[in-house]
Amino acid sequence: MRPGLLAAAILAVGCATAPRAAGPPPNILLVTADSLRADAVDFSPGGTTPALAALAARGIRFERAYTVTPWTAPSLVSIFTGLYPPTHGVVNRDDTTPKTLPTLPRLLGAKGYTLANFGFFSAVSYYRNLGLPEQAIAGAEVVGSRALAEWLAGAKEPFFAWIHYTEPHMPYGASGYQAAEVQVKGSTGLERAQVSATLPLGAGTSFAPGDREKLMTLYRADVSRMDVEIGTVLAAMERRGLSSRTIVVVTADHGEELLEHGWVGHASTSGEAKLVDEVLRIPLVLAGPGVPAGRVSRALAQNVDVMPTLLGLAGLPLPKGLQGVSLLPAMEGRSPRRLVFFDSTPGGHLTPETRKRERVDGVGDGERLHVERVGGPRQEFDSTAPALAESLSSWQRAQGGARVKVLSRYGGATRPDPKEVEGWAETLDLKLPAPAAALSFQGSGATIRLEWEGPRREEPSYWVEYRIGSGLLAAAGAFGVEDPWIGFGPFPVAFWNDLSSYSPFRFRILDPEGKRRSAWRSFTVEKAGP
Repeated sequence: MRPGLLAAAILAVGCATAPRAAGPPPNILLVTADSLRADAVDFSPGGTTPALAALAARGIRFERAYTVTPWTAPSLVSIFTGLYPPTHGVVNRDDTTPKTLPTLPRLLGAKGYTLANFGFFSAVSYYRNLGLPEQAIAGAEVVGSRALAEWLAGAKEPFFAWIHYTEPHMPYGASGYQAAEVQVKGSTGLERAQVSATLPLGAGTSFAPGDREKLMTLYRADVSRMDVEIGTVLAAMERRGLSSRTIVVVTADHGEELLEHGWVGHASTSGEAKLVDEVLRIPLVLAGPGVPAGRVSRALAQNVDVMPTLLGLAGLPLPKGLQGVSLLPAMEGRSPRRLVFFDSTPGGHLTPETRKRERVDGVGDGERLHVERVGGPRQEFDSTAPALAESLSSWQRAQGGARVKVLSRYGGATRPDPKEVEGWAETLDLKLPAPAAALSFQGSGATIRLEWEGPRREEPSYWVEYRIGSGLLAAAGAFGVEDPWIGFGPFPVAFWNDLSSYSPFRFRILDPEGKRRSAWRSFTVEKAGP
């Protein structure tokens, strides 16, 4: 679709415009934090997260805010689309959204907003079709606070900027995937949690009594470091006179379990999706033009509500079919939401191919939680609240219908039939990586690049098929791309070292238009030294 037609299509979906005070449109800064549980943010005077406390003091914070899922990809996509995961379709590894789906960046860009992306790892399939510009972080730096602060100095207004912080994510005490050493000696679980970005349940590690307190200390130190980084950005905004013209929202993709229920992490680090308070409860703070100052709301909220709330504050049309609700009524003391809903694969990003059709769904009213595991060998009910069970059943049916509407309205790429692929000619040449390449952290620039012959296309018509790892760390799948190359990274050292455990990596390229494919190629990722 041509850019002009896309912009027209986006603008045509609006059905209601929220009132906004006259004047120039507000800037918007969206801050998301990875694995940030609600109780880790200290809003008290002189507390451990003073930057977030100061932001909340000049805005509103929601005490009963929840994620939509216990792993990153579906949650972030819900923030950018205002849709629940079963509707936007990012529910498994390699999923992506339709290219013309109305998203927050597309809607704002069509209204003349300057877009900036300081997110991490946003080139992967999950986020490629969200309308985000190329990520602005260069090198292996994950935290982009200084880069964002510098960008703000010359930013053309109005702007929309997104930054994603990884400090709270495992490894704990690592400041965002950066650690490569154990700070606190102890059990195998405690030590691995300090050097690895994943700790699958059943991976041969265990914890000891007293580990929870040690983990909490490491985790809270990470959160405090993140708060310092956020403070750097907020201070830069204040110096440049942007604070009064910028809506700032801070939230998280999900929370984190720290041995409250027998393990640590969340779905994509543990390989087990749990719908428990520690993983579902997240912070949500808004401040800026149109936001009342010094408010604490008890209204239910979810991160799927961020998009309609921001569009409402900016006075922009809301897309048809939006499932998140605007939280503007909550700023006036009303409760726009009665229930919150959750959906996940059984193991997040680590879900094996054989279990992709299983679901973990839930519904809560802020006091009670009803959870169902469906599609697998058994069905479990984690509460006996009939009203909540019926609400979840109705929600599940609605999500199915909404997904069909999204696909019929916006389309989507379809993976080639595996049986047909085997009959294609094996004539597509691979350029990178070289056969049996051993990629080092320094020599590769902390980046993995796949490259092959062929022209760029408008729609995803190349497919990268991969098979990696073994046992608990096995993964296989495919995703579509338009360019005859794709790059992953730059990765921080702990993430790179986790990738090394999946070696060897095997991949091939499929070209449905040319009815051809490449041969399988293998390469390895070498663990970075101390």
